[in-house]
Amino acid sequence: MLLGEHVVLKLAEPYLDKGPNITTDHFFTSCNLGENLKKRNTSWVGTLRRTKREVPLSVGGNNALYSTELLKSSDNLLTVYLGKPAKNVLVLSTMHAGCDVEDGTEKKNPETLRYYNHTKGGVDVIDQMSRMYSVRSQTRRWPVHVFYNVLDLSMIHAHTIFRMVTNQKIKRRQFILKICDELAAPYIAARKSLNIRAVGNVGAGGEKRKKCQILVGCNGNKPKDVCVHAKRRFVEAAKAKTLSLSAQNVTL
Repeated sequence: MLLGEHVVLKLAEPYLDKGPNITTDHFFTSCNLGENLKKRNTSWVGTLRRTKREVPLSVGGNNALYSTELLKSSDNLLTVYLGKPAKNVLVLSTMHAGCDVEDGTEKKNPETLRYYNHTKGGVDVIDQMSRMYSVRSQTRRWPVHVFYNVLDLSMIHAHTIFRMVTNQKIKRRQFILKICDELAAPYIAARKSLNIRAVGNVGAGGEKRKKCQILVGCNGNKPKDVCVHAKRRFVEAAKAKTLSLSAQNVTL
């Protein structure tokens, strides 16, 4: 059993044998999944990748634009719709015995594709919006991936609710930046109250730090006047010079 089939059957276990319909993305779709769900009195609709082994070799992108082709195997109905040049959309369904094509419009969407857009279109739109402005970063820990996804979805829902309640037209990018500023404001105020200064720019007494005036045995640090390394080297050199002078006086 493929991973996608296992995930769908595991998540849908409480609803099987009750006659519902399940709509899935192309990652989970396969003919074997449709047959297993049909045995549990559950219909199913989902998009299908063009590279799946269930797709016949005769299915290509050479059909006329906005044309629909139907293929059937057992209880699975495959709808091939050319919505863009050289790019087919494949929808596999066990819910529809046939497929009506929308008449009177230029695109002439088939019934299976309209049903998929009605039940799954909102999820696809949210996925597209979350990819546009996301907090995700590369990690191998799956709980972190879940947390990033929760943050992205919560920001989308917060923006939608804010616009509905206040009737303000604000771009989502500006809304996200404003939320970030408001969340960071208490921490910024706490740091300012502690009077924490950036190390390397301002001294302990508040005066501006200067570059080391000696530059002996150091990398151009910015202490108040002389850095510790240069001061130590300077003191050692002074002691050595004093000893050499005293040795010369003894010789004379």
